[in-house]
Amino acid sequence: MFLVRHAMIEDVPTLLRMARTAHSGNLPPGAAPLQDRVQLSIESFTGQILEGGRTDMFVLINLDTDTVVGTSSLVTGKGSNEQTSRFLRVRRREHYSEDLQVGQMPMTVQLGEDWSGPTELGVATLSPSIPS
Repeated sequence: MFLVRHAMIEDVPTLLRMARTAHSGNLPPGAAPLQDRVQLSIESFTGQILEGGRTDMFVLINLDTDTVVGTSSLVTGKGSNEQTSRFLRVRRREHYSEDLQVGQMPMTVQLGEDWSGPTELGVATLSPSIPS
């Protein structure tokens, strides 16, 4: 059985081991940046950060072994004036000539930006030791 709870400072050593094996954007591979991210999450959970820019970091606990086996996060305010959210918009265009009876359907990619402040789900990272 598993439990999801907020990340705590005592989870940092286990999260650091996961960060060094997973190469995830969710987990910085250095001890100090990872501890800063967990501290930011604690401040978010305790209400010290009220506006956009909150980062809520969660851990997945294996209750049989009482160990951290995964992590993910929610980042709020992604796309604010301070933190622009950029994304790729993929579209298929249809061009057809009635006269020539010929058409094309090329794919286009366009860079988009969002300032509306949506919440982003961080990458879920699971430990290789998690039972299947």
